[in-house]
Amino acid sequence: MPAAEYPRLDATGFVRLESALSLDGRNPNNRGIDDTGHTVNLARSFAQLELIYDRSAALRLYGKFRVMTEQAADLDRSLRDFDGCPAGFRGDGWRLRVSSEHVCAEAWELYADVSIRGAWLRIGKQQVVWGETLGRRVLDVVNPLDLTWHLFLEPFSEEFDNIRVPQWMLRVTAPLANRWSEETVLEIIANPGDSISTQLPAPGSPYNPLPSFVAVDDEPARGHWTVGGRLSENVLGASLSAVALSKPVDDGVLRSRGAAVDRILGLPTVVAPGNTLPLRFANQGVHPRVFLAGGSANYFARALGAVLRLEAAFAPDQPYQKAPAPGEQAPTHVRRRATWRYALSVDRPTILFPGADATTILSLTFFETVVAGAPRGIRAGGARVNQTAEQLTFALSQGVWRKLLFLELLANYDPDGAYWLQPGARATVGDRWRVDLFANLLGGGEKRPGRLGALGFADEVVLRGSYGF
Repeated sequence: MPAAEYPRLDATGFVRLESALSLDGRNPNNRGIDDTGHTVNLARSFAQLELIYDRSAALRLYGKFRVMTEQAADLDRSLRDFDGCPAGFRGDGWRLRVSSEHVCAEAWELYADVSIRGAWLRIGKQQVVWGETLGRRVLDVVNPLDLTWHLFLEPFSEEFDNIRVPQWMLRVTAPLANRWSEETVLEIIANPGDSISTQLPAPGSPYNPLPSFVAVDDEPARGHWTVGGRLSENVLGASLSAVALSKPVDDGVLRSRGAAVDRILGLPTVVAPGNTLPLRFANQGVHPRVFLAGGSANYFARALGAVLRLEAAFAPDQPYQKAPAPGEQAPTHVRRRATWRYALSVDRPTILFPGADATTILSLTFFETVVAGAPRGIRAGGARVNQTAEQLTFALSQGVWRKLLFLELLANYDPDGAYWLQPGARATVGDRWRVDLFANLLGGGEKRPGRLGALGFADEVVLRGSYGF
């Protein structure tokens, strides 16, 4: 690019209004906090600005800034006021975020890209995306998730772009000489102690996943390094990668700190024959370090006209709750087990309607988690863990009317007896307006914490409008 084109500043962004209407009307996890039925799950405004400053061919500066407000309790008087902008790092200047219970403003991403003799460095607050499976976090586990405002229920085609929490990191990417490969690239990342945990909705939120009789004091994983690397290459038409990562786990492992009588939020519990008390259980969330190794393979099979994908990760020391000993009411220790996670996918562009464009997304994925050893000795979120757990996902996005309208569907099935359906449509009006209408339908008999059936209270219809600039 001619030097005369530098420097240059580009600005883009959008303003969005989003509302979700509940189909269930009540979240059982808020028992004692908000027992009334409600209609509005979400009423959020979202403004985002991206600035890109190209100083030269060797230096590029990037910033993504956003402001969000939550007005669900203002629009629905039957919904008690709740903290719509919770975060374990509220008021922390290092996180570049300020917030109240209804408004938050932050520098979401802020980094510099530097090119030095073929190598590429990114320094600053950033996301690192290593996974390639749609809607699945097999290798895409470097950054934690912000689930505080809408869990993972945004349109599946956006994946985790708006909820993957950026962190301060150094990222170095460099090509390697390899005569056996068409292209070989090595990437190294390091986070010098700015790790945080998964951010969950506040008690009283329509999306609160924790029962009110469970109190959690999550111990942030601050001050602990994250370090890892990825080697990727193209060989004989296949794209391959190998990943190694060491970090504190994002989801806190709960250790019991005892129970106390709570007449409002407590769960009626038998403490002695014929004696029942309402108890609230206090827990500490800890974040042990975990090592993860894995890789991916992508191959375009011309005979099928499809991309075949395998993505796998192995944690030899994944932490879980140790199952309570006789006489214990809740887990008090951490036990580690070797754990495999893998996803097998087939992606194939297909014309579903004569005269329409080929689908942007047509994907079928089988996902499985395998835990070594007898699962009866461990728990996750207080619930028993299966030795194997599977899910089957079908995703479709079909453009019609010259891609002015997209018809979309995500169908996620858990053979243990749970599901998540997300049918929807999105339309573009002119160059700047976009309208999304979709639903989230979750349920089934498998209601253990962390499984889809436990989120049946989040059934909803969502409407959002966006103006881009």
